Amino acid sequence: MNWKFVENLVYVQGIVLFLVASLGWWWAGIMRRRERLRRKTFVNSKKDDACHADSDQYPPVSLIMPVKGCRAHSEANWASHLSMQYDGPVEFLFVGESEADPAWPCLRSLAAQQQHLQARGGDQSAGSRTVRLHVSGLSQRCSQKI
Repeated sequence: MNWKFVENLVYVQGIVLFLVASLGWWWAGIMRRRERLRRKTFVNSKKDDACHADSDQYPPVSLIMPVKGCRAHSEANWASHLSMQYDGPVEFLFVGESEADPAWPCLRSLAAQQQHLQARGGDQSAGSRTVRLHVSGLSQRCSQKI
């Protein structure tokens, strides 16, 4: 068998494989750049639309938050939820087992603060915010928070 021929054939196959892989990487880079530019253009056009949109265009959202107990960071955590960036109307529904829950006084305070902000005019960049407190009672069949 002519080993020189086999050696040259393997050498040529390696070169062809390298060229095909290089061409594929080059083509993938071009496609990646095109897609990145397309997405950037799409996102920027959506941002421009959102800046000029009325809050009536955003659907209302309800956030149901089961609560039990109150830790040192709980009030700050709930307050950060109330100040979320959404231009449409948002309803926050805090659900607790009973009014004897340690979280209840803190939640009442947050609800009163939010009601006071809404009455004053509050943050004009955000839509309306409603805070409701609901007592669910003791669960009989599953986890209390589900």
